[in-house]
Amino acid sequence: MSDDTKIDELLDRWEELREQGESISPKELCRDCPELLGAVKEQVFALQWVPSPDTDASAQPDQVSFTTQDINGRQSHHEPVPKTLGRYELKQPIGAGGFGQVWLAYDPELRRDVAIKVPRRALVSSPEEMERFLEEARKVAQLKHPNIVPVHDVGQEGACPYIVSEWIDGTDLRKRIRSGPVSFGETLRIVADVADALHHAHLRDIVHRDIKPDNILLGSRGEPYVADFGIAATEDELLAEDNVVSGTLPYMSPEQLCGESRRVNARSDIYSLGVVLYELLAGRLPFKAKGLDDLRKQILSGEPRPPRTVEDSIPPELESVCLRAMSKDPVQRYSTAKDMATDLRQVQLNQGHGDQLQRAASATASNRDGQNRKRLLVGTTAMLTVLMVALIGLFGDRFWPHSDNSRPGGSAAVPSKDHDSGKTNARDVVYNDNYFQRQLQHRNRRKSDGWTTFVLSQQPSKQG
Repeated sequence: MSDDTKIDELLDRWEELREQGESISPKELCRDCPELLGAVKEQVFALQWVPSPDTDASAQPDQVSFTTQDINGRQSHHEPVPKTLGRYELKQPIGAGGFGQVWLAYDPELRRDVAIKVPRRALVSSPEEMERFLEEARKVAQLKHPNIVPVHDVGQEGACPYIVSEWIDGTDLRKRIRSGPVSFGETLRIVADVADALHHAHLRDIVHRDIKPDNILLGSRGEPYVADFGIAATEDELLAEDNVVSGTLPYMSPEQLCGESRRVNARSDIYSLGVVLYELLAGRLPFKAKGLDDLRKQILSGEPRPPRTVEDSIPPELESVCLRAMSKDPVQRYSTAKDMATDLRQVQLNQGHGDQLQRAASATASNRDGQNRKRLLVGTTAMLTVLMVALIGLFGDRFWPHSDNSRPGGSAAVPSKDHDSGKTNARDVVYNDNYFQRQLQHRNRRKSDGWTTFVLSQQPSKQG
C-alpha cells in the first residue's frame, strides 16, 4: 500500500470521527505509521468558523452561509440559510455537523440572544422527516430541569425548520477538558448534576443516547447543561427500531453499538456518563484502539484500565462509581441515574467530611493540651497554697510575735496611740511596713528558701 493510500485512509478515519462529533490528533492517527505524521499534519483540518454570505454561489441576498477552512486554505461550504428565521436574526454560526448547523441569533421582541438549530435539507426532505425533527423540540419541551437546555420555540421559514433554545453563554465540557485538568470537586459536581438531569428525562420516558462532553454545556459559573436531544428516543420508539446504531462511538454502550435498540434504556445513558466521568478523572478515554474496529471490539468485550492505574490520586470510592456505571452488563450498572448522583455526592461528602474530621481532631488535640496545661497550673497553685500555709504555721512565730493584737494571715498589726488621750486604741490598727521589711531582712540573713520569700513578697496593701 502506497503512502498516499495510507494517508487517504487516515484522513477518512479523521473525517468519520469528525462527523460523529469527535476529534483525534494527528499523532494518534499515525500511531502505527509515525513516518507519515508530517504529511498527515498538513492535511488535518483546523476548523475556523468564518461567516461568509458571498462565498456560496447558491446563497441569495436574503440568505447567509458560512464555510470551514483548513490550514491549506481549502474551504468547505455549508448550506445557506435565511438571514432571519421568523422573528430571529442570525448573528454568527457556533457549530455544525452531520445534523446541520447551530447559529447564535437575536430575539428582538424579548431582546435576548438565543441558539437556533437548523437541520440539513437532506434530513427534512419529506413531511415525515420534518415531523421527526420537530419531535426533538417536543421532547425537550417536556423537560423542565435546571441542568437541561430549555427549548423556547419552534418554527419553519419556507422549507427550513428550526428549533430555538436558550443561549448558554459559556463553553462545553469538551473544551473544558482540553483547557487543563478538572479537579475532583468540579468533576463530582458536574457529573452529579448531569446525572440528575438524565434521571429527570428518564422519568419522562426519554433516553438521550448521545451523552458526551460535547453535549454538556457549561454556563458562566461552570454549571452544566445537557444539550442536543437530536437522537433521543422514547421506549416505544426504541422498540420500533431494528438494528439501528445511534450515538458517538467512544461513548456508546455495548447494547447501542450492537444495534440492540430493544435493550437500550436509561442504563445506556448511565454507561455513557460513566465514560465521561472516566475521561474527566483519567484525562483520557477508557479504551485506546488502533482503529475503529479495534475500538468496537474493546467496547464490546474489553475491560477498561482502572482509572487509579492512570492517576493514583483518584479516591477509590470514586473509581468504583465510574467502573460500576461502565459495566458491560446493564444489570450491573446503576438502576437509575439518581442512584449514581447519590453515590457521587456521598463521595463528595466523604471527601469534605474527612477534611472536617482532620480539622476536628486537631482542634480536639489542641483543646486537650490546653486542658492539661490548665489542670497542671491549678494543681501547682494548690500545692503552693498548701506549702504556704504549712510554712506560715511552722515559721510564723519568728515573724509575728504572739500577742492579742496579732492579725491572723501573717501581716503584723501594731497598736497606735490615741492623739487626744495618749492611750493605746486596740481598735485602731495599721500595717507597719517598716516592721514587715525588718522581718524580711532578718529572714534573708538566715538564708531562707524561696518558698518563704514567695509568701513574704506578697505584702498586703495599706488600709487605714
